[in-house]
Amino acid sequence: MKKGVIKDIESFSKVFSLLKIGVVDIFNEEDVGGEKKLDVRVYECISCSGLPNIGHTVCNYEGGIIAGALKEITGQDVKATEIRCWGTGYSVCDFDVRITPKKG
Repeated sequence: MKKGVIKDIESFSKVFSLLKIGVVDIFNEEDVGGEKKLDVRVYECISCSGLPNIGHTVCNYEGGIIAGALKEITGQDVKATEIRCWGTGYSVCDFDVRITPKKG
């Protein structure tokens, strides 16, 4: 971010893939109650791709990168919560991302 490699969501997705963290797809985007809601899917996730169903999500690393990068890009508060994962029997990691304007 500070070196200017990631400037927007498109370049973020490219870097995520280039670094082999996973393939990012922003599946849905909508405004809900004053905040932006994104459905961000990560395919071939480095943390869990191929894991058996272990009953819980495991991709905190990817969620942190998504939230941190989007916070830098937007200048707003961002929270990314994993709702689907290889670890819960899915073949994709799905993050509920909320972008909230900073107060004050």
